[in-house]
Amino acid sequence: TSFPILDRILDAEAEGTRDLLAEVLSGDTHTAEHVSATLTDAGFPVSASTIRAYRRSLRQKEKRLVVAE
Repeated sequence: TSFPILDRILDAEAEGTRDLLAEVLSGDTHTAEHVSATLTDAGFPVSASTIRAYRRSLRQKEKRLVVAE
């Protein structure tokens, strides 16, 4: 990712957990606030605004890919 805090969190996890976490971070199943609280409780403090910014950046990348096609 282009978000160093999220990179550190993902790098700290085992591969299976990392894949699941990446899916949760990028998806909309859980609110950014919920993901932030869960990660913070697990010892990885990250703000909800960081989660929202990450999700927004993924959506923008997807839009650019669609336009480029």
